Amino acid sequence: MQMKQLFIIAILGAFSTGISVAQSPSAPDKSVLMQYFESQEYAQAASYLQLFVQADSENIHNLSLLGYTYYMSNQLANAEECYLKIWNQDSSNIVACNYLGKINLKKQNNPLALHYFCRLIDLKPDVAAYYKEAAFTWNQMSNFPAAGYYYQLSYFINPNDPQVTASLADYWLGQKIYNRADSILDAALQRDSLDAGLIEEKIKSAYQQNKYPVIFPLIERLKRMNTIDLNSYLYGAIGYFYLKQYQPCVDLCDYLIVHHYQTRPVLFTEAIAFKEQKRYSESLATLDECIGMALDKQATEYFDAKASIYTILKQYDKAFHQYDTAYYIFHNPSQIYSKALLYDIQLKKPLMALKYYRRYLHRIDGKPTPLEDPIWDYVNARVKQLEDWEKKRK
Repeated sequence: MQMKQLFIIAILGAFSTGISVAQSPSAPDKSVLMQYFESQEYAQAASYLQLFVQADSENIHNLSLLGYTYYMSNQLANAEECYLKIWNQDSSNIVACNYLGKINLKKQNNPLALHYFCRLIDLKPDVAAYYKEAAFTWNQMSNFPAAGYYYQLSYFINPNDPQVTASLADYWLGQKIYNRADSILDAALQRDSLDAGLIEEKIKSAYQQNKYPVIFPLIERLKRMNTIDLNSYLYGAIGYFYLKQYQPCVDLCDYLIVHHYQTRPVLFTEAIAFKEQKRYSESLATLDECIGMALDKQATEYFDAKASIYTILKQYDKAFHQYDTAYYIFHNPSQIYSKALLYDIQLKKPLMALKYYRRYLHRIDGKPTPLEDPIWDYVNARVKQLEDWEKKRK
């Protein structure tokens, strides 16, 4: 029997809560449910189970199955309704308590989720998974000491859970208790040297302690596993840089970029490594990419909005300052056009307006975009009018 079938049978058995359910009109056919579950047709399974729940709305076994199918098909409100019916009948029902916690965690109702997980701990104080759920929920609520406490309790019950080990180590790293973190990480990695979460925490620990040589073989291990964790690889690149191993630093940054992790920290790290290698043109080009990524293109609209307000207030110098700042940062010719309009329409200074209209045309260089075509046509016509006016004036 395949592992997947064993899991499904276990699920079907778990929801029976120890009650033997005979095959009858009030009991769903397990073979039918198994087919739905094997093909992950949970919505169809829910429709099938609804008939039995409607026939007997107090049947805990059927409510549990229906709640599970709703949960797996992401119908959380319906799943919660099923489990609450069970909870109201029996507040010690483990399945209902567990799923009510999970549902509220998904809904980001963390205090209520924590209530159910703590109830689970009261009911089954020797189950490590429940402490783990409570710890994760505390973490979501940014109560890191409480999260650390519950991760410790989970670890003491089951030290072989790599996720709990990594989470507890991460908490201790945040407290700078490096010896404890390294102790449990090293023990866990001896049991499973290919667990990515453990490797990533070990890299983080080494980085925080400036033990950069420890990082490099772990990075290579992650590569062989085809696993990329941005922070871990970046720690490695920075470690190479601090050790003045600039080419490996560049190579690791390139590896991240090739795999679509072209973030500003990666580019900046590569840029300063290029600088140390005296590859100045490459460093400058990479820094330009960093600057481009750091600038929000929509900010031009904010500068334009401020300039329009200053124009209404007749604070024209401040309006010009907004346009100048926006152009200096984004090099968008629309700011030049806006300055020309301000000189032309508001300040009635045709010579200054002509200067900026010409500058706008030069900046566009005869290649307006479709959106710029109307402005381009207007500016050309207005320049001709102002040039004729200037000739007559002379």
